[in-house]
Amino acid sequence: MNLNGCVARGWRNLSAHKKSILYLYLVVLASASLLLLPFMETFESSLGAGVYRERLVTALDYDWYQLFRDRARGAAESFGPWVLGAGPFLHTLEVLLEDGFGKLPPAVLGAVAIYLLLHVFVLSAAVSSLHLRPGGGSTRQFLRNGAEFFGRFLRLSVLALLLYWCLRQALTPVDGWVDSMSAAAATEVTGFYLSLARYLLILVLILGMDLILDYARIKVVLEDRTSILLAVVAAAGFVKRNFLGATGLYLLLACFTLVWAGLYLGVDTLAGDDSWGGILVLFVVQQIHMLGRMALKLLGFGAQIQFVKSRDPWFRDRDPSEGGPGGGTFLSPRAEAASPSPTTPPAAPEESP
Repeated sequence: MNLNGCVARGWRNLSAHKKSILYLYLVVLASASLLLLPFMETFESSLGAGVYRERLVTALDYDWYQLFRDRARGAAESFGPWVLGAGPFLHTLEVLLEDGFGKLPPAVLGAVAIYLLLHVFVLSAAVSSLHLRPGGGSTRQFLRNGAEFFGRFLRLSVLALLLYWCLRQALTPVDGWVDSMSAAAATEVTGFYLSLARYLLILVLILGMDLILDYARIKVVLEDRTSILLAVVAAAGFVKRNFLGATGLYLLLACFTLVWAGLYLGVDTLAGDDSWGGILVLFVVQQIHMLGRMALKLLGFGAQIQFVKSRDPWFRDRDPSEGGPGGGTFLSPRAEAASPSPTTPPAAPEESP
């Protein structure tokens, strides 16, 4: 199966699990709501009844923002001009590259922790449902799948954070080298290109690690693995053996995400925000954009699942869309070995936890 076929099959599979997109969106909305009310109270008291309230409708007043930043405490400290327009994309990347999450207020970090737990649960339910029940299923089955794989996905998320931290520590000497070279450069242009090369290096390494971790999650579900370390090793081996296909599919899905972000920014520019009606339209557009991002995320997992199955003879011979066993429920090699039948192949070797 080629890459377009994997994406098309993943899209058909996702069409049977539309509620997964809604659940991911609700996780984001619920997590953001934990900070919304206290932030609104701080924001309202800072605006008061003066001229700032009217001026902020048409543009951000940086004099007011300076005063607000000096007085804000708790969750309100995270407010900045980047929360509108194109800023969220660039600011998130900057925070990731500069390791700025440690500078966030405790209230924001608490909301992030709650979000991560809920996100891991819903993601484990969504990814496992895309494989185990390609024809769709009930909410009860969705939650049951999440409960079954939540622990493994959570351990994998913790391992991912540890790997990102190790990567950041390993690149610390590179930062020192770039800073020293930039300081010794004759012009600022040289320093700019050195910093750009550093960011590109970090970004490529982060994307590569993200690719391997995606396939590790898929290996956990498809092969019913309980050892997270072995899942990561198996995912790295799979990516190495299928480097062109795996990276090509990842870049294709990344292009979809960039196109969707470009559409959002275009609508954001055309809509205008010089009135309360325009602000309401932008709010609706932002929510549609969030739903689209959730759909693209799950589409990526669905396409990658199909890619793994197309490269594995065991799954290719038992594709449920081709009339395989299970009546719409896809068993892993380990699960099928647990309930042998005359046509069951020999069980895969047991792995240690």
